[in-house]
Amino acid sequence: MAEKTDLNISPYYDDYSEDKNFHKVLFRAGRPIQARELTQSQSILQNQIQKFGNHMFKEGSIVNGAESDIDMDVEYVKVNSDNPNTSGNAAVASYLSGFKDKLIQGEESGCIALVVNTEAQTETEPDTLIVKYLQEGTDGTSSTAASVRFKGAEELREVTIDADGTATSASNNNEFKVKSLGDDPVGRASIASYQKVLSF
Repeated sequence: MAEKTDLNISPYYDDYSEDKNFHKVLFRAGRPIQARELTQSQSILQNQIQKFGNHMFKEGSIVNGAESDIDMDVEYVKVNSDNPNTSGNAAVASYLSGFKDKLIQGEESGCIALVVNTEAQTETEPDTLIVKYLQEGTDGTSSTAASVRFKGAEELREVTIDADGTATSASNNNEFKVKSLGDDPVGRASIASYQKVLSF
């Protein structure tokens, strides 16, 4: 990228111009180096890199990064906008994003999931948790299989997992209530991420 600042002023005096057709500055032994000479050396190098880049790449071409990653092993959980626990913050929006990377458990199903991302409410979609289920529910019986995901209308609380795998409620009154069954509250999802792009 071309230098946009005019450096041919005090104290730099960089009067290099590619129209002069020179690519080297000679330094004389035993004489002090001038700021102008050092600045011109940098300008020559910058100009050569720019010419190479202009030859090899289109403007805006990706030089590094932009690798994509798609995770299909996640699920969504749509939740109400109000905290079901009256001892916590009233609005889910005030603590929703803070639940990223936390563990939550369904109070009815017993399922445990890691919150990998959150999506704030929009005009068409409610507040949503993107989760990875880590443990099936504790609601199974001899005749009924345990839940593999949260249930509609159940409450979700933050938990911690002990070394022996036991879930313990965290000291947090900010909870969620899953949308009712008619609202398609849980299901498969996917998330995509991209590395930082370095472009020319």
